[in-house]
Amino acid sequence: MIIQVLDAVNDSNKWRQILEMLPQSMDDIYFSPDWLSLHSWDDDTRPLMFTCEHRGKVWVYPFLLRSITRIGQFDLEHTWHDIESAYGYAGPLSNTSDTKFLNEVHQIFDDWCKEQHVVAEFVRLHPLMQNVQWLGSRVKTMFDRETVSLNFDFIEQHKSPFDAKTRNMISRANKSGVYVQEATDKNSFNRFVRMYKYAMERLNAEQHVYFSDTYFVNLYNLVNKNGCLLLVMHDNKCISAAVFLKGSYWMHYHLAASDYDNMISGANNQLLLTAARIGYKLGLRGLHLGGGRTSDVEDSLLRFKRSMSTNTHKYFIGKQIHMPDIHEYLCNRWQEYYPSLISNYGNRLLCYRYVK
Repeated sequence: MIIQVLDAVNDSNKWRQILEMLPQSMDDIYFSPDWLSLHSWDDDTRPLMFTCEHRGKVWVYPFLLRSITRIGQFDLEHTWHDIESAYGYAGPLSNTSDTKFLNEVHQIFDDWCKEQHVVAEFVRLHPLMQNVQWLGSRVKTMFDRETVSLNFDFIEQHKSPFDAKTRNMISRANKSGVYVQEATDKNSFNRFVRMYKYAMERLNAEQHVYFSDTYFVNLYNLVNKNGCLLLVMHDNKCISAAVFLKGSYWMHYHLAASDYDNMISGANNQLLLTAARIGYKLGLRGLHLGGGRTSDVEDSLLRFKRSMSTNTHKYFIGKQIHMPDIHEYLCNRWQEYYPSLISNYGNRLLCYRYVK
């Protein structure tokens, strides 16, 4: 068994070589070293991929290994670690279902976690890869919500996948002068960032969707390499914008924001239709729209995405506590320091990460 722990920044070439052992259908932006390194904006976070190879069989698992040295502003007397998927979808991938190989791999990884003093592990599994099977019974998995995808075959068949209401909304938006344009310049991207930050504040969004300035600087470079920024324009104003990312098979609806005061019905539907046409020209299979803001089946964002497609996928999350006593200790300390946050985040596996 060949075991490697690769760093997305320092071992990017080896990382890509290992991924090439997997079927091409698994070539997705969320497993790339570029994506993982995007999330390593401080010295406490290492973007890693744990790999095991044996006679052509391979198992890979990209994640963020983060140091636990403090809870908010309060320093701890020891250093531990936890594991979490980068924003988006991840989890392990493999080119085999060999039970003996996978069981051995899972034990090797658990042993490594003990050596690294990993307290807990939180995984966001990829709904398009159905990769729960490669996580194994070592991690408790649970269904979180549905996600939606739009296949591009409707473009080739010259058929609309949308219902009459959605088609009418797109038509009215077109007639009102709404149009979508692709932008690659830094000023347009900065305009999107300002719009996104304002939208998150207005929605009172959760902490994990507030990204640092460094993140957006690096995202701009990644988008120009593996994605696109689309702006929805009306009367020379940008009323909506979104960042899309792409792999070999799928395009992803990554981040989006709207000017709610000037929004026009059908504009975001037109945005996604334009993205689908771009993805089709690039030879991609479809556009993954993701899910809702919550797990509620009546979530308004999920309803909007369902208006674009009836294709749904199951999104699972995985949790494992490697050091129960330490995990309990960290959670108790967090509750002492931040009692006002317990009602919102007290049930989260990594609750001690939420400090505002």
